[in-house]
Amino acid sequence: MKLLNLIISSAMMVFITTSGSWAAERTGDTSNPPTEKVKKLIREFILHNPEIILKSLQNYQKKQQETQAAQAKARLKEQLQELTQNPGSPFIGKPDGDVTVVEFFDYNCGYCRKAFPALIELQKADPNVRIVFKEFPILGPSSLFAARAALAARIQGKYFAFHKKLMGGEVEISETGIMDAASKLGLDTNKLREDIESLAITKEIQNNNQLAKEIGITGTPAFIVGDELVPGVISADGLRQLILIARKGIPALRLEKNR
Repeated sequence: MKLLNLIISSAMMVFITTSGSWAAERTGDTSNPPTEKVKKLIREFILHNPEIILKSLQNYQKKQQETQAAQAKARLKEQLQELTQNPGSPFIGKPDGDVTVVEFFDYNCGYCRKAFPALIELQKADPNVRIVFKEFPILGPSSLFAARAALAARIQGKYFAFHKKLMGGEVEISETGIMDAASKLGLDTNKLREDIESLAITKEIQNNNQLAKEIGITGTPAFIVGDELVPGVISADGLRQLILIARKGIPALRLEKNR
């Protein structure tokens, strides 16, 4: 129905702006033609000029997409400091690196696990990049428990080791599997359980959810490099290219070391 209305609206617009003389000739009336005659002429116009209508629709959709993209980029820039400098978000790499890569992810997300090796490769290859992790548990209760446990592991100084363990695909993302992995990493599991329920961890996850909503992230993984939002899996080469672009226009953003 929306598409039909859009076609009729586009046809009306094209008809009025480009076919006024044709309408007058067909109706014999140089004033506004009667409504039924206009509708009949529009139908004839669509039948005889489908390529014009299609082009009009394509132009309309392109303008809509460009407007939405510009609005999304503006919102992203507004939230850039919160995305890159929130001390509640874990990170790896150089604290004062000249480019920050932000990832929104979920431990139950297979595509996130697929993208993870590219981040490891980037970390090893580029010492001036900082990678910020935004826990975004959207795939159920076990995702939320995993996110809370990872942030709790950070309090014991083992966030990234725990993160790698969960992203490696060998840990069952369940309370039992997660706590077993924590134990094997030498974490104090009693303290971990206490910290999982902390207000700071709740706030961090809530902040991430709100940020995702504001900048239009609806799935995982999603990456932000400079002022570019890239949804879905991205290769190491793709990340490197985005970093090169970001280095041309984005100053270093500093953050207190909090690995």
